[in-house]
Amino acid sequence: MRMSRAGLCVLASASLMLGSAVAQILAMPPAPVDPRRQTPLLADETQVFGFIAATLHLGSADDSELIHRLETSSSVDHLHDYRGEAIFAVKPELLDAEGASHVRAPDGNYPFFVFRQSEHGWLLLGQMQGRGYDWSTLTRHLIFNMSVARPRGVASVVRYEVNSAYLVNLTELERNERRDEKIIPTWKTAF
Repeated sequence: MRMSRAGLCVLASASLMLGSAVAQILAMPPAPVDPRRQTPLLADETQVFGFIAATLHLGSADDSELIHRLETSSSVDHLHDYRGEAIFAVKPELLDAEGASHVRAPDGNYPFFVFRQSEHGWLLLGQMQGRGYDWSTLTRHLIFNMSVARPRGVASVVRYEVNSAYLVNLTELERNERRDEKIIPTWKTAF
């Protein structure tokens, strides 16, 4: 089978475009290590609430009275991922004498911390922001549908997936993938 000149030109151009794309990918420096991912393994609930208190700047992780107040007023949902491993979703709460929250943001959203429990302790998978969530395991992964308050009273849903080592923001991932799809290779960008 003989290929026409035009066919050879198209094949050569496609090879150049592919080679250029591969070279750009290989030339990319490795992603920097996110220091927040260097979360220590937390032995028990006291350490978990100490970590949360320090992360939210509520006080010292060593303040036993603060940790006790935070622990008793917060809620912990005991869930499981598709492998049956224990996943804890913690909604911290700390009220002042008048009953006002020190944790809730002005827009009404709360931080939610998601941990995986192992025989060695609790490992932080990630953090979500919102008012509340429902969850499912229909896709085999534990999925959180977080209700988030937006400006002007508008609410939206942000989806998160519990992965083996991370909490993945599926809504943000989908947004980034749509943005990446807008880049269409042309003859001008190929050379």
